[in-house]
Amino acid sequence: MNHPHLGTRHSAPGTRRRAVPLRHFVTLPLVLILAACGSTERTTRYKPFFTGLAEAEFADQPVNPDGGHIDPSLRNAAVGESAVVENPDGSKVYLTYSPSQLFIHIQNLLDEGTEEADRIILDQLTDEYTKEHMRTQGKDPIGFVADLHLYRKDIGKTFARMPMGEHTPTVVVDQPGDRTWVLNLTGQASRDLKFTRVWIRQDMGQWKLMWMK
Repeated sequence: MNHPHLGTRHSAPGTRRRAVPLRHFVTLPLVLILAACGSTERTTRYKPFFTGLAEAEFADQPVNPDGGHIDPSLRNAAVGESAVVENPDGSKVYLTYSPSQLFIHIQNLLDEGTEEADRIILDQLTDEYTKEHMRTQGKDPIGFVADLHLYRKDIGKTFARMPMGEHTPTVVVDQPGDRTWVLNLTGQASRDLKFTRVWIRQDMGQWKLMWMK
């Protein structure tokens, strides 16, 4: 890869391989998981700025800009449901009805920087595929959260450029299958970033982070 990310770096054939820290091997097999499913990525929605104006022209035409989609976070806001629910025993449940809610929770908990916050990121906001991959590699899944801390500033920059999640005009949404979405930053919004693609997956109506690239 051309830059550090939650993935791997490959050497050209015939060149000597350089040792790479184990943290860089977190996500590669996860890509293979999707490939093994035989799924094909397809763009489900792309809505650039000025979509709907009669004279607007685009290099890439909008794809299903409305799509009949209603952001679940708006639905829950209408009934007054908080994004964080506190149980009688003091424990908290972090709701992620939209990708934006997921991104906000992850950043807030990373900044909190406590062991409890890290455990919430792992238990409630990280997808099971990611955790299972870590286990098959003989690693503690909490290592994924450690990588998020390592790249905290870069992650913050990426999330800041998709403030409306999948509805951000510069984001193209691919859907490879199995309730998985890939949010791709495009154009000027993708410049000077380590991470321009975010894999998320919906589980029981809640969005979870899979990995970033």
